[in-house]
Amino acid sequence: MSLLGLAVIGLGIALMVVGAWRAWGPYARVRSLDAETANLRRYEAWRGGGRRAPGDEAPTAAELMRAELLRQARWWAAVAGFGVVLVAVGVILRP
Repeated sequence: MSLLGLAVIGLGIALMVVGAWRAWGPYARVRSLDAETANLRRYEAWRGGGRRAPGDEAPTAAELMRAELLRQARWWAAVAGFGVVLVAVGVILRP
């Protein structure tokens, strides 16, 4: 294995670690928001109805935050995926 191959593998591993680490935070927050939303829906069902007016289909702040957090998580997951590709390329590289 060449020095270039080892460098590419090292860069790939670094990207995988950083990507997974950075994607974990937004993904954990999305799971928390989903749990809060499910709890709110159960409460509204128990209470007897929703709080939104009929025809009000505008997204809530929580829905917008969830979409942004998912975008961030996907971006960092793509960085980690690129790291996997770099590791594969580094293994394939021959002198």
